[in-house]
Amino acid sequence: MTGAPLTPVALVVNPAAARAQRGLQSQVTAALLPLGLEWVLPTRGPGHAGELAAGACAQGARLVVALGGDGTVAQVAAAAAEAGVAMAPVPAGGANVFARAMGWTIRAPDGPERLVAALESASLRRVVLGSVRAGPDERPFVINAGIGVDADAVHWVEARPRTKGRLRDGAFAIGAALAVARATGRREHLAVSVDGGPAATYGALAVATGSPYTYLGPWAVDMLPAAAFDGVLAWLALRRVTPWSLGRAVTGGLGRQGHLGSRGVAAGSARVLEVAADQPIAVQADGEPLGWHREIVLGRGPDLQTVVPALKSDGAPPN
Repeated sequence: MTGAPLTPVALVVNPAAARAQRGLQSQVTAALLPLGLEWVLPTRGPGHAGELAAGACAQGARLVVALGGDGTVAQVAAAAAEAGVAMAPVPAGGANVFARAMGWTIRAPDGPERLVAALESASLRRVVLGSVRAGPDERPFVINAGIGVDADAVHWVEARPRTKGRLRDGAFAIGAALAVARATGRREHLAVSVDGGPAATYGALAVATGSPYTYLGPWAVDMLPAAAFDGVLAWLALRRVTPWSLGRAVTGGLGRQGHLGSRGVAAGSARVLEVAADQPIAVQADGEPLGWHREIVLGRGPDLQTVVPALKSDGAPPN
């Protein structure tokens, strides 16, 4: 959809994001200045991007541009959605899952030009975010939330920023291997109720509001292809956490979804998922660790207007 120009503009930038160190911040700033840029807001630590975006929205920003990785984008998107303000993601991290799902490439040189074209035409897409309540805290998520093995891996990686910076996808592979080893030994149980129905018992749960679930380098891991940013959550559960079951889910997501309906893997869609763990278990949302909890509820989050690449005159996206 298109609409009126989106001004004034705020730019929230994570200076530590991988490509933000290579001149992208100055390029995006220069591109946005003629389009009503009024605030350039660098983050100072975890959680700060959301605070900066919320503050800019309160001061009258009609568009918040997020320059950073998935964590920065997720925080800005949540703040913008709560305020009813549009946002635009500029991919500058590792996976950039949401930005790529919205059609943005990760090639830095064409980023500012494509962003300007999209803003000049006010090219927008409405998406529906997810919501996760873990313990007393509730927050939106833009792509995925996980309970168990993938969240355990996220906690391990995020506690080791130097390892994450050096190894990138390799760090998550190590974290996942360690998480599987721990989960296999603990035999954790999750009682999962779908839309108020009777609970079934699983070892781990992955939930997505949009697709793909994540990326491994250039390859999309599309474990939950039914997720469509429409307010319906797609979910996948491992009946038991083993190297085989996790490998089946990941390789299925990289290929023809052969994992869906296979033995050891359950999947479906839901408006609400209620989860009770027999012991505190790791929870993550959009790659951000949310701690260990026993009661988790996942459902529909707020709507978000996000800027997407402008279409050509023939209706095709630009190259």
